[in-house]
Amino acid sequence: MSHSYIDENTKKLIITHNAGFFSCCTVKLVEIISYFNKYHKTPEVDSSSLWNSYKDEVGDITNKLFKINNDDILFKQNIDGGHLNTQFSNFLTKVKLSEISDFIKKYFTPSEAVLQIEEHLIKKYNINLNKTIAVCYRGSDKKTETNLPTHLQMIQKVKLIKDKYPDYNILVQSDELKFYDLIKTLYPDIIFFDEIFKLTQEKNRAVQYYIPIGQKLQQAQLFLAIIQIISKSSKVITNSGNVGVWIYYYRNNPEGFYQYVSRYIHDINNVDTDYWTN
Repeated sequence: MSHSYIDENTKKLIITHNAGFFSCCTVKLVEIISYFNKYHKTPEVDSSSLWNSYKDEVGDITNKLFKINNDDILFKQNIDGGHLNTQFSNFLTKVKLSEISDFIKKYFTPSEAVLQIEEHLIKKYNINLNKTIAVCYRGSDKKTETNLPTHLQMIQKVKLIKDKYPDYNILVQSDELKFYDLIKTLYPDIIFFDEIFKLTQEKNRAVQYYIPIGQKLQQAQLFLAIIQIISKSSKVITNSGNVGVWIYYYRNNPEGFYQYVSRYIHDINNVDTDYWTN
């Protein structure tokens, strides 16, 4: 199923997709690279249909999330886009960072507003990125797509890493308040962001659908800023999914990255191969 088309008048690449924040980013990246392989140049992209769940009013919010970069990307060879639908694969072995890093930089560099939020959060919470174990648990409705690690499995992995680096701080980002409550019983001094929206009950819909009008764009910018902080932390622990893979894209380096690998739950070839990398 195509998620894009070319406007015959403007020649823009029109992206048509509406889902989670980084699901939209993944689709946009896939369609951009498909265009690049076909036309051997980078497209001007219309993203006005993306991120609808993070809009307080109708319109294109791309420039509020990402910088506008008019530089072209000059590759002679086509890009292997087959590795981009990898949210339920081992990122360290499947993702070809060298092929996509220029595309991430051109189309997905955070805006100045997002970078200012990132800087504010680092100062407010006194985060030393060089001594931070960042934990990202994407839960809630993700269980309808893949086998989530249990909260206990995540915390056991945190303990393994923390025991190796006892002087490191633990930073936690999750859409589930229950995960915070549990990990705080073992590590009461964790860093977590009061500002970000969390689900207080188990839901089968993603967190963005519960954010009130008037706070949606702000939450999107905040979320993107937090993902930047996580990606730059010394150690990263995450489960599979679009959030996890975009942390890896932004990190642009496999060092210190620990992923709970789980397959797409509806894949007919799916076998029980869930495991931790590293």
